[in-house]
Amino acid sequence: MSATRSINAALLDEEGATSTAPTVTLSWRNIEAFVAEAKNKFSDAAALKSCSTYEEKQVLFSASGDAHPGELLAVMGPSGAGKTTLLDILAGRPALGERGRWSGAIMHNGREPPSAWKRDAAYSMQKDIFFEKLSVYDHLRCTAACRLPASWSRKAKAAELDRIVKLLRLEKCLHTVVGSKTVRGLSGGELKRLNVATELLARPRLLFMDEPFTGLDSSLALATLGTLREVAKDAQVAIILTVHQPSSAMWSAFDQLLLMAPGGRVAYHGPKEDAIAHFANLDLPLPELWSPADHFIEIVSGEEPSDDTRRKFVADAWAARPPLPPPPIGVVLPKRPIAPLHIAIPALLRRQMKQVVRVYLRPIEWLLVGLLAAVFGMLWWQIGIHRDEPKRQADYVSLIFFFVAQWSWAPLFQVIGNFPSERDVLTRERASESYSVTSWYLSKLCAELPLS
Repeated sequence: MSATRSINAALLDEEGATSTAPTVTLSWRNIEAFVAEAKNKFSDAAALKSCSTYEEKQVLFSASGDAHPGELLAVMGPSGAGKTTLLDILAGRPALGERGRWSGAIMHNGREPPSAWKRDAAYSMQKDIFFEKLSVYDHLRCTAACRLPASWSRKAKAAELDRIVKLLRLEKCLHTVVGSKTVRGLSGGELKRLNVATELLARPRLLFMDEPFTGLDSSLALATLGTLREVAKDAQVAIILTVHQPSSAMWSAFDQLLLMAPGGRVAYHGPKEDAIAHFANLDLPLPELWSPADHFIEIVSGEEPSDDTRRKFVADAWAARPPLPPPPIGVVLPKRPIAPLHIAIPALLRRQMKQVVRVYLRPIEWLLVGLLAAVFGMLWWQIGIHRDEPKRQADYVSLIFFFVAQWSWAPLFQVIGNFPSERDVLTRERASESYSVTSWYLSKLCAELPLS
């Protein structure tokens, strides 16, 4: 632990920051979200294009809260409670679909978020999106180069990469490919830890995490939570994470609780210790020998009519409380510049070249090209080499046709097959403003143009 902190302190010195570096208090007031539903369920896509054939459904009701530096805020609730919807809105990535909308106020240190605030934030999504042919080290090295400050030296970035790898226990799989459903690679727990490591490399002031413990066993989930708590305390990061039903050990690591009932209604928000007294005042005391987390989930869950009555009662009781006061006005955060071209392009080019070699230049591709060359050679063997043989233009035309077809269709189908995964990775990295589109385009062009 001391070694980790000493590395962290050295890196902070090199970055030019101090222990009093600006922090972010995230506040949101009266967040309400709506999605559009077609009245005719058999023509959803067409119906939403017409204002007269859809109706709005509210999925969040007057959600308000605060997330403070150095604290872990657990957004807890059953499925359908709007946890991910709220997290997406707070992270600036609302996914409300066609004609969806939201209203309310989101503030950083009591002010409107600055234009480039996403570079100060990180979002660990529930879905793990990576290039399946790259190793853990390949991915993290590119991430470190693009998301760590441009003023850092390569040695400092390598040290920070090593620190994050050790924090999340990724040493044993550092040179293992990510893999996929058909390609053997990382386990589910290793994928989830890689997802967390990717976002921690950004050294964010705000960290949003959607179900970060999915796929982890209890001991590994607890260790990961301990790492997040250490990051929150040491770097004064405000961490907001969604969790379905934590264990007793995990519950003890949280600082604040935001309990949501199905339908997007808030049932409680505040220090976790005060939640027991709050529900006891509503004649819902904590049963003896029960975990508080289990008790709170039980309050807002269930399918019986009595459960609906109880959920409405606790949500109405919380809504009847006095509104939260306006957050205090804090400092304006200094703008974090995006990775410049001379740093982003080499990092992305290195990653893209590995992707090209491992995807486009696989042994099966060489074998296919060799077999096609042999077939073409046999079909058009020695055409036009004899002077006394009449020239048959059809042979030349057909040969040129198949050459052109092979060297245009084959790359086309390769790109079509790889486009969905590459689009997902680009969308995720651009949402965090890790680099500019120009950097990505130039690196991809330089990597694939010689091959094409």
